[in-house]
Amino acid sequence: MAGGQERILRQRIRSINATKKITRAFELIAASRIVRAQQRVHAAQPYSDQITEVVKDLAAAGGEVQSPLLNARPEIEVQSIGKLPLHQRVDPHAEQHQHEGQHAHVSERQSHTH
Repeated sequence: MAGGQERILRQRIRSINATKKITRAFELIAASRIVRAQQRVHAAQPYSDQITEVVKDLAAAGGEVQSPLLNARPEIEVQSIGKLPLHQRVDPHAEQHQHEGQHAHVSERQSHTH
């Protein structure tokens, strides 16, 4: 392989590896946001249950009212985010605009340094 082509391939490999690192960082950030969101949902559950009980009591005292809000909800089992494979934890398109901007910046920076 000619020296010029080898240099271009090495540069491309470095670029791809840098992109992998950036993508991995965004995946970790997204995963941590999901965990925090799940924690907030779990923490809000007692408030939701209490509000449901208050609405049920009001409806029971006031006559015949049909509302889906008064129906009992099935229990939802929340899986631990740590047990899921990474590709199931993160929506790769959720922050696509951020990835595109970052990749363009990395490519631009690499083209100026080489």
